[in-house]
Amino acid sequence: MRRTNIKWGRQRNHYLHVLTRWLVDLSVAHNVSTIVVGELKGIREDKDWGDAGNQKLYEWPFSRIIELLTYKAALAGIRVIKTSERSTSTTCPLCGRSEKKARIYRGLFVHCDKAFNADVVGAYNILQRYLRETGAAVPIQSGVVGVLARPAVNLFVWRKTTPKGREQGTFKQAA
Repeated sequence: MRRTNIKWGRQRNHYLHVLTRWLVDLSVAHNVSTIVVGELKGIREDKDWGDAGNQKLYEWPFSRIIELLTYKAALAGIRVIKTSERSTSTTCPLCGRSEKKARIYRGLFVHCDKAFNADVVGAYNILQRYLRETGAAVPIQSGVVGVLARPAVNLFVWRKTTPKGREQGTFKQAA
């Protein structure tokens, strides 16, 4: 069990390195100078998602991903800025009102007679919060929203098998 745990730990660590390298490479390819990430504070406090849900939530390596992304982005000359995510996925991008009831399902946000993907609403609001904090707020009517992380599927493909198991891999855009 100890060997298996060590192996899985190496695989998880490699996966996180590949993920953050891929994100930095994508940012460099699109001439991104600043990456804005949501700072998840208090997500694990006072919440009970059930036994399986709690275990999955505590396995998420939030800070490790941001740490790896920050140092790899710095090597490429890209800044990584953390911005609070509080209420971003429940705030309407059109009128700016925070409505918890607007979040109908996990991925659906309906408000102002419009339906949006809740993750895109959250990403848009994080971007707007960052722009306000830096004094570079862009009015919503201008149509300029920057580059938002869009929901996508990327496959992790193992590329090398060793006697100790699969050790290396990379991301491939799903078709």
